[in-house]
Amino acid sequence: MDAPEATDDELYPEETVLDEVDAVLELFAIGAKRRQAEFRRWLVAIVDEDEDSAALAEKARNFYRSFKPMNQVRLVDLSCGYWPAGPLVCGALLHEILGDPETINALFEHAGDDVLRWFRRVPVSSLISLDDRRALDALPSTFEAYHQTAEPTGRITLGPCWLLPEAAKALLADAGNDNRPLRMVTAKVPRSSVLVYYSGGEAPSLIVDFRRVSDVKVAK
Repeated sequence: MDAPEATDDELYPEETVLDEVDAVLELFAIGAKRRQAEFRRWLVAIVDEDEDSAALAEKARNFYRSFKPMNQVRLVDLSCGYWPAGPLVCGALLHEILGDPETINALFEHAGDDVLRWFRRVPVSSLISLDDRRALDALPSTFEAYHQTAEPTGRITLGPCWLLPEAAKALLADAGNDNRPLRMVTAKVPRSSVLVYYSGGEAPSLIVDFRRVSDVKVAK
């Protein structure tokens, strides 16, 4: 008797969440077995069991701080984009990158405008303090802000991280003293386009929906 033909499900078994989790573990190249097991439990909780809690958010912060910069970018992209975690976990990771423009810009190179949607999805209270909220509300309806662009060719490339004039001019002055190349642009920014006002870094910074800025010029 001929053997029955295999079904499509048998020939092409669907990947399970655990299969994908194991692939992610390999991608992140976590060495210690204890750390692998810890990270695996965290991934399964936010993906397969769809959990979202303060404890998982704190675990996300710890993982982020222990990873190398490239894996920090991967972790945020994975948890906020590819496998959307709950608002507490996603908010914790986005808060970690607020003081790190390089990570935010790397995410935008990879995920484009999706990152703006990640910020919009997270409760403002998990990203911005009450004092920062008041500072944001005190800004004019349209104001001048500065953005650092890394294009050496003369082309202006915009991104999400912006500075208010006082902080930007101080940065430009320091760069001039140190002979460091620094190119910035200035633009008119609607207050309604500001997703986050963050004062936790060296200088207050803004996360802006840069598609809505106008009158962009190279800073003198």
